[in-house]
Amino acid sequence: MSSIRFNLSKFDYSNTNRINFHCDWSIALR
Repeated sequence: MSSIRFNLSKFDYSNTNRINFHCDWSIALR
């Protein structure tokens, strides 16, 4: 989980990557 949160901060710099990350995050929650 820590790694995921760390990546979230890095991806936050890029809006495009952030959208893709959110999609992966939704799948992970399922």
